[in-house]
Amino acid sequence: MEPLFAEPSPRTPEEPMAFTWWELTRGVIAACLVFAIAAPALALVVAVISDPAHAGFSIYLIVAGWLLGIVPTTALAGFALAPVAKRIGRALRHRRSLWPHLLSYFALGAAASLIGGAIVGLLIGATSWSGDAVMGAGFVIPLAALLAPVAGASAATGWLITARRALRDDRTIA
Repeated sequence: MEPLFAEPSPRTPEEPMAFTWWELTRGVIAACLVFAIAAPALALVVAVISDPAHAGFSIYLIVAGWLLGIVPTTALAGFALAPVAKRIGRALRHRRSLWPHLLSYFALGAAASLIGGAIVGLLIGATSWSGDAVMGAGFVIPLAALLAPVAGASAATGWLITARRALRDDRTIA
């Protein structure tokens, strides 16, 4: 199967993990999609197991939080942090080993969760009746910390999916 856009591969023996703009975009989208699916799925499992009697209400809250919080925040974070992902990728383009890439993108995803949680918490608190931004951050940051490993794994998975596809495309074109 041919790649979506017929670009020559940027990968060379000197830069075996170089990437195109399209591959970067595809990686960011993949990471965001993985997180947007994994975070509510994990929350649903935890909610139903921990309190089956109120599972319906928990599901409602998780779906509302997903639509109003996770989806827009994840999309904004992916867009805002794409330049950081590009810098990481450019710095590692000489490294063929997957581990430095996976660990770097894991760290980026985890940091995105914490930073995004802090921003969302501050906004929630600042726009609440009390206007207490710190109170909002105190509520949301612990949730963001719980989701940081999921965000990290999602970013690493998005990179891995994209890298494997790009390398597979190189093999089929060559």
